[in-house]
Amino acid sequence: MRIGVMEMSNKATLVVAVVSILVNLTLVTAAPAAPTYFVVEEFPGNEHNGDSYILPLNDPDDIAHARDLILSGPQVGAPLVVANIRAGLDRINRNWLAAQGRALWFWHVTEFVGFADATIEILDGSPTMVESDVSGWIENTNEGTGDPDVGQIGFWNYTVTEEVSAPVIDKVKPRPCEPKQKIRIMGFGFGDTQGDSVIHIGKKAFDSSSPRIKLWTDTKIKVRIRDYPCKWFGAKESRNRRVSVTVAGEDSNRKKFKVVPGPNTCEPNDCSSCHLSLHWGADLYECTYCHSSTSLHGLHEAVECVLCHQIGP
Repeated sequence: MRIGVMEMSNKATLVVAVVSILVNLTLVTAAPAAPTYFVVEEFPGNEHNGDSYILPLNDPDDIAHARDLILSGPQVGAPLVVANIRAGLDRINRNWLAAQGRALWFWHVTEFVGFADATIEILDGSPTMVESDVSGWIENTNEGTGDPDVGQIGFWNYTVTEEVSAPVIDKVKPRPCEPKQKIRIMGFGFGDTQGDSVIHIGKKAFDSSSPRIKLWTDTKIKVRIRDYPCKWFGAKESRNRRVSVTVAGEDSNRKKFKVVPGPNTCEPNDCSSCHLSLHWGADLYECTYCHSSTSLHGLHEAVECVLCHQIGP
C-alpha cells in the first residue's frame, strides 16, 4: 500500500492522509502464510549510520513493490517505509549489517503502514536513534497509532535494499541440553510448515517424516536430539553439535549447541556400553550388552534395544 505525505497540527496531532486504500474483505479459513522478510537500510550511496532493520511483509502487492525497490532503487517511487513499532525484543528485528552477530534491536515492527514518497519530520531518524530511547520515540510518535504503546517510524534516508531469502537461526535452547531432550531452534524464515525443509544436526538430516520433529513454525522449531551414549562423550564433560535448517534450497547459518551427559547417561548398567550390533538392511538387531533382539524405529540412527531401551548407535 502507498500512502501520502503525513502532516502534523500545532498540537502535535499526527494525521495520516491516505491517498487511496483498497480494502478487500475476504473470508479466510487457512492460517496466514509466513511473512517475507526484507532489510531496510540507508539509500545506496548515501550511507552514514551503517545500520538497518528487518521489515516483515505479508501483502503480495507490498512484497512486489519491495522487490521493485531492490531491483531498480528509489527511483521507482514511494521508497520510504512507514511502520508501527513496539518496544521489546522479538528476535527478528536486528541490525542486519552488523558483523557476525547482526545485533538485535530491542524494538520491532508490529504493523506495516505503507510505502511513501515523504513523511513528516517527527518520523525521521534511524534504527540506532530509536534504539537509543525506545520509550521516548514511541511517546513522541504514538498519536497516529491510537495506542500509547505503539509508535511509528518513517525514516527519510532508508529504503528496502535486500530480501532475506535464507532462514536465520538466532538461538538454540536449552543451554546446555541432554541426550534425548527436545531442543528449541529460534529464529525466523523457517516457513509456517516444514514441507520439504530439512533440519541438519551434525551430519544427520531430518525431513518431515522424522518423528523427532515436534513443532515447526516460522520462528520456532522443536526437535528431539538423539540419545548420545556415554562412549560418545568419552572423558569430556560436554560436546558440541551444530544445527542448521534448509528451506526452499537456502541454508541457514549454523548454530552451535552444547550437549552434556544426562543423569543416567554413564550408569554402568545402561546401554552406553551396549554397542548395538547394527546390520543395516536387516529387520532385527542384537544388543551385544543384554543380547536382546531390537527393531528399527524411525530414521537411520533411531534403533532401540527392546530390553534396556537404549537408542543407538
